[in-house]
Amino acid sequence: MPNHAAAWTLQRDRFLGFDEVKRVLDLAMERDSETYLFLAIAANTGLRLSEVLHLKAEDYQAGKLRVTRRKKNPLHPEWIDVGDSVESLLECVVAGTPKGWIFPGDNKPCILTRRSGDVERLCDGGHRSKRFFQHWWVKLLRELGLTVYGRGIHQLRHAAITEFYTVTKDLRAAQVFAGHASSTITERYAHVVDLKSKLALMRPMV
Repeated sequence: MPNHAAAWTLQRDRFLGFDEVKRVLDLAMERDSETYLFLAIAANTGLRLSEVLHLKAEDYQAGKLRVTRRKKNPLHPEWIDVGDSVESLLECVVAGTPKGWIFPGDNKPCILTRRSGDVERLCDGGHRSKRFFQHWWVKLLRELGLTVYGRGIHQLRHAAITEFYTVTKDLRAAQVFAGHASSTITERYAHVVDLKSKLALMRPMV
C-alpha cells in the first residue's frame, strides 16, 4: 500500500511560503499583466487552476465570484467572496470587458457551411490554456532562483489555504474557503501550521 503520510510530507516540504509567493507576484506584475492577474486571483482566492481559467466577466458581481467547483458532483456554481485586492483588479477587467472570458484565448477565423455557401466568421477562441500560465510560472520561479521541481502552479492554492488557516485558525472556515468536500483534506493544512507553531514552544536542548 502507498505511504500517503510520507507522500504528503514530501509535498509539504515543497510548499511556497508567503514571502516567496509575494516575490513571484511582484515579478509577474513587471513581466506580464495578464499573468499577474491570473496568479493574483489564484493566490488570494485558493481556487483551482481550472476554476480560475473558466472565469468570465459576468461571473463577477460586487466583490463576489461565481465559481463552478470542478471537483463537486454534480457540478454547480456557487458565489464566493473575494478580498479587496482581487476586487479592485476584477473591477478594472470587468470595466474594460463586460462580457466574455477574463482570460480569453486566441480568436481564429473559422468556416461555417450553409446552404447558401460557406460563411467565414470569427469564432470564440475559448479561454487561455493551462500551458500558457504554467510556462510563465516556471519562467518566474527560475528568474527568482526558486526551486522548480515539485512546485507547479497549484502551489498557489496550497499557499492560499495555508495562509487562510494561519490567520483564522478556523478549520471549518478553511474548508469552505478551499471548497473541500471533506474537512479531512483541510486538516492536512492545519496540521502543517499547528506543528510549526508548537515546535516554536519547545525549549532548546543545545
